[in-house]
Amino acid sequence: VMNCNPFPIGHRYLIETAARACDHVFLLVVEEDISRFSFSDRLQLVKQGTVDLPNVTVLGGGRYAVSELTFPSYFTKEENTAHAHAAMDAELFATVIAPALGVERRFVGTEPCSAVTKVYNETLQSRLPKHGIAVVEINRLELDDEPVSASQVRALLDVGDQAAWERIKEMVPETTYDYLQKNCCKVTLQELLDAREERAAYQQDLLKEHGGVLISMTLNIPGPVKDREIYRETLENALEKICEIISTETILHREIRHRKTGSEGYVIAKGDVMTVKDIKKAMTAMEDENERGRLLDIDVMTIEGTLTRQDIGKHSRKCLLCSESAKVCARQQRHSIEQLLRKIEEILGNR
Repeated sequence: VMNCNPFPIGHRYLIETAARACDHVFLLVVEEDISRFSFSDRLQLVKQGTVDLPNVTVLGGGRYAVSELTFPSYFTKEENTAHAHAAMDAELFATVIAPALGVERRFVGTEPCSAVTKVYNETLQSRLPKHGIAVVEINRLELDDEPVSASQVRALLDVGDQAAWERIKEMVPETTYDYLQKNCCKVTLQELLDAREERAAYQQDLLKEHGGVLISMTLNIPGPVKDREIYRETLENALEKICEIISTETILHREIRHRKTGSEGYVIAKGDVMTVKDIKKAMTAMEDENERGRLLDIDVMTIEGTLTRQDIGKHSRKCLLCSESAKVCARQQRHSIEQLLRKIEEILGNR
């Protein structure tokens, strides 16, 4: 029985170990919907993360396997009631669930962090053998001498910076990481407004420090999730292409900043090789050349100001889903965020 809130490689390791030792493993996912991640999402993450293990069956735990009804202390973390609740849950497992599934062994992971879960493990080890069910304790998987746990992943999600996401990537299966990026990097309107102001100030700082022509790039991604691995890769690839267009000997500075509010790319070129208008034309062509380019938002500016598409005789950008102006469609909300995101997933999937 696992909560998997969310599903880390530590849990995956326990399942793999049990699967190697048994003909068949039943994994029950705690069904109560009071954790940070919903039961339906947790169940799906475990199924996706164990799809390559043919002798593992993933099921919902129902009302009688580590539930509020049988083991409320698991959720409240009250140690003084944990022994009684753990005993009730263990007896129900031994007398009802195990016979129905034909269970002969129950696997648990060592528990160095949670006192309540440690009590539960001890109770299982004491009670289940009386019913003919062996209890096998597996040492938890460690990274850098620390056990990998779902609580660690949740703590890193709360930090949310680039270093935290890099650590999360080491601690969860790829399917869990993709899910977290899609659902846990949400930004507020105020964060977006603050990021816009900070970006404008940073652009001016770069121009004052280096001079020349600044090419500043972000991605046009609707919705509250702006930072995903595939978005980072898209911007990184686009920056490389810009550096090919603006030959290396003319580049004074280049950098990428991956932020919760979206990745930002910066290139500063000398202003004496290509004119500002030439650079703007090249960047506009890059935006317009294909659907992937339409995801890019590339500004070209000097210390005197920013060039627009109109300054080089170009029309405003078209909507990603229809032939109308993107600004008009956005203002009138002609397309849902879900429609736009599906289109973006389609574009980014066609590599």
